[in-house]
Amino acid sequence: MELTSSDLRGVHRVIGRVCLRQSARRFLTRFAVAVLVWSAIYLALVLVSRLTGTVPDVFSMATVLAVPGIALVSALVMFRATAPDEAARLIDKREQSHDLFLTALRLRRQHGEFEPVVAQRAEAAASIVDPSRIVPWTWDSRFAYAVIAVLALVVVSGYTPQLDPFKKREEARREDERAAKLEETRAATALQAQALEDKGSESRSAAIERELAKLEESFRAARPELKEQTRQSLSERQAEMGKMWRQLSDEKLRDALSKSKVGQKFGSQSLERKKFRKMAEDGELSELQKEMDKLKEALKELAGKPDSADQRKKLDELKEKMQAMADALSEALGSDKLNKAMERALEQMDMANMPDLAQQAIEAMQESMDLSKDELKSLAEALKDMENLQQGLSAAQLAKALNEMGELNGEGEGEAGRAMSEYEKLFKEMMERNGMGQEPGQGQGETGGEGQGEGGNVPENPDAKTDFKTEKSKSALQKGKLLMNIKSKGKADVGEVEDAYKEAVGALREAASEAILQEQVPPGYHDSIRDYFDQMEQTPQN
Repeated sequence: MELTSSDLRGVHRVIGRVCLRQSARRFLTRFAVAVLVWSAIYLALVLVSRLTGTVPDVFSMATVLAVPGIALVSALVMFRATAPDEAARLIDKREQSHDLFLTALRLRRQHGEFEPVVAQRAEAAASIVDPSRIVPWTWDSRFAYAVIAVLALVVVSGYTPQLDPFKKREEARREDERAAKLEETRAATALQAQALEDKGSESRSAAIERELAKLEESFRAARPELKEQTRQSLSERQAEMGKMWRQLSDEKLRDALSKSKVGQKFGSQSLERKKFRKMAEDGELSELQKEMDKLKEALKELAGKPDSADQRKKLDELKEKMQAMADALSEALGSDKLNKAMERALEQMDMANMPDLAQQAIEAMQESMDLSKDELKSLAEALKDMENLQQGLSAAQLAKALNEMGELNGEGEGEAGRAMSEYEKLFKEMMERNGMGQEPGQGQGETGGEGQGEGGNVPENPDAKTDFKTEKSKSALQKGKLLMNIKSKGKADVGEVEDAYKEAVGALREAASEAILQEQVPPGYHDSIRDYFDQMEQTPQN
């Protein structure tokens, strides 16, 4: 008689339930053991990090949750399910059935004449077997230890102080700060470059060219019989050019067009610094751009080389040269945006001496040097635009004076497209020919009549009636309030009056320069103001 699966249904059901309970218990036990192992590893790392500072501190109450997670993965990897043969042996051992269940499990694999007898006895025994008695759910102390270990990790990671006996943490903090500072400078460079691109200096130059072309049309359309129309046209052009000139002045170009600065700096200066400053003061900005290109190429060569003493030496030489250029440009041009770009490049060069940031710092320096070159180019264009506006304003002022004299006539001026400097020179010559220059006039008119005089002193008439009144000025003669005055007889110190005079002239010169810069005095008056103070500084010998 051959056995079927239905003959051993009870046996297989009991063995299956025992397999499941035994597998679950085995998995939970291995999970608890894994939690204890990983808790010990985590605790060791926390103590090493907090007490020595040699391990990065990434430990917190939140990271403690990673310990049970890692333990769970480890338990799954090491898990092995309970086999039916193993479960049958466990039943036979607990029930003391002398391998009855193991034999019944193997009946279909080992045929014999006693199979029906064994099957009947196994089925009878299976009906009274309780799987919970075979594999009871008893509390294992390892589960308690695992819970205590996790709670201990929460306390240790949250309340253990950070020590730094080897200064590793402080060094890491400084490196992080330097890296953050480098990224901050690169972001500032990118932002300034975008602002420079959005500024659109080409459109500004084109607008100035169009305005100067309109001014030239006003010159060519001028006629002696059209004084009023010419006056109105020139005034409109002056107003528009004055507005453009003030906008350029707001960009802090200041007196960059002037080759001589009021406040000259004394002291030792390197040859490089003197060379760069002379280039800036002479308006050779294209040469400065070439020097910046040389610096950038030198930086590019260093970027591809490993860190070494020779590389650091070359970086120091480049830094010295870049510092000289930055100081010269700051003194000669005074452009805030250009100064900021150069300062960032110098700051990034300091970071290039750090091995961990050398490559990134050199790349950042190249970006800052590109920005400095673009700022210098923009400044050169702005200076050129400002010079053209000043020439146009000066020519318009001279043209208005000639128009009032009836001497401005646009006929016969030749082809259009002449530079404003040519019109300015032409109008000055016309003014000199009409007696408005520096030479004494030559004419036939008598004193008091119409015409062009011959120069010289006009004779005085003491009997002539005038509206002259003898009055005393109420203006203050001294600064501030006079608190005490002591008079004494004696000879004044040599040079005392002259020194006071020079000091007063210097103060007035500074005030006039400040008015030119801040109050936006029209450029047509700049030369006259400077000449006036130059004459005042020439004190009499007596």
